[in-house]
Amino acid sequence: MKKKVLHIQLLPILSGVQKISLQIFENLRDDFEMWLLCAPQPDGRSDSLITEAKKLGVNVHVEGLLKRNLNLGDFRVFYRIYRFIKENNFDIVHTHSSKTGFLGRIAAKLAGVPEVIHTIHGYPFHPYQSPETRMFYKMLEKIAAGFADMNVFVNKYERQLALTEHLVGERNSKTIFNGIDVPGEKAAGSKGEKIIVVSVCRFSAQKNIRSTIRTAVRVCRKSEDLDFYFIGNGEFFESCRRVVSEAGLTDRIHLPGWSKNVSEYYRKADVFLLNSKWEGLPVSILEAMSYGLPVIASNIKGNNELVTSENGYLVDVMNPRELEHILLQIPGKKKTLHFLGDKSLERIRNDFNLNDFVTAYKELYING
Repeated sequence: MKKKVLHIQLLPILSGVQKISLQIFENLRDDFEMWLLCAPQPDGRSDSLITEAKKLGVNVHVEGLLKRNLNLGDFRVFYRIYRFIKENNFDIVHTHSSKTGFLGRIAAKLAGVPEVIHTIHGYPFHPYQSPETRMFYKMLEKIAAGFADMNVFVNKYERQLALTEHLVGERNSKTIFNGIDVPGEKAAGSKGEKIIVVSVCRFSAQKNIRSTIRTAVRVCRKSEDLDFYFIGNGEFFESCRRVVSEAGLTDRIHLPGWSKNVSEYYRKADVFLLNSKWEGLPVSILEAMSYGLPVIASNIKGNNELVTSENGYLVDVMNPRELEHILLQIPGKKKTLHFLGDKSLERIRNDFNLNDFVTAYKELYING
């Protein structure tokens, strides 16, 4: 009989965290009985984690009270998650994200689940919070980590940080890099000498999108040789669109919104950009690298384990002028960009490939 595996996700969107579950569902569904618990699907959206999981034959349970922000209703949500796990006799509960990671790890262990796994896609504490907030989140993570049989990190930096600060133990923590499949084609790039810069991200404070958009505006005013595509949506989407519109640059800085088919943008790009403030191991950079794209990224944890001087450029996230300088330097360097892109593809094949990712999780599910 197949082991029953429950993934607990927070939001049923299709961002990097959710794509990790989908990769596991797709590649391990023949070996395990897969289940998903998450918040309700957004109104009017037919494209979501719920939809894609059901296509893969995953059993989906929607927890209607589950919300993104902390609230008093979370006590009731905790009980409902506990009861659902208890009633369904799962062999493995695999949690994702900070909130569902906290509620899910504790509920699963109290329900007697034999194997509780949590993947840390980036800790919820970061340098842009107050010391009190960081301390609070560290305390929650330390408590929850004790209820997991294995805490999986997606980068080396955070596991070492967690060990140093005694948030996890050596024996119940490991690193499994996110992996990506390599498409059958390399990005063709733009026609002529113009450089196409593509970014795929949520329009949020974490992704530093407003500062990045303002930098793109300054770059376009100084050079006719670059165009930008920012793919995604979020709470800052409308304010970013106003900035571009007021600058009179809608023909060069494109904000098409969220796209299910981001591959079409990767294929026509010359370089990928992600200027976020904090990350785990961003799937968007992995996707761009799998298309043979060089990457310009902020020099932060996660990003700097994917991007080096061999396959792109790292910039200080607190210094937008440095990003501006790099962008203004790349027109006329298509051969260099092509070489850097080849190195990106090589890194994916050697260090961040889908087969290693799937094998690692399959082994973890089988052997603990």
